[in-house]
Amino acid sequence: MSAETADDRAAEIERAMRTAALAAGVRMSGDDRVGQRDAARLLGMGFSTLERHRLQGCGPTSHRLGGRVTFRLRDLAEWVAAGRRSRAW
Repeated sequence: MSAETADDRAAEIERAMRTAALAAGVRMSGDDRVGQRDAARLLGMGFSTLERHRLQGCGPTSHRLGGRVTFRLRDLAEWVAAGRRSRAW
């Protein structure tokens, strides 16, 4: 997959996530960050699964604000577009 195609796919996923987040009433920061529980929900996985991916270093890029772990929608979308997995299939 070319870089442009991957970027297009990530942008499409990001738009879909933003739409789903707004429809669900998810609180987002001004730069489209969501909390870990909301991020897990948007990804369709359990909170503990996302936490495990994060701690193992194989999850989407996360940010810590104070004591709160947050994720940018763009980082979530790029992780999904890349098709990353926590282990080999």
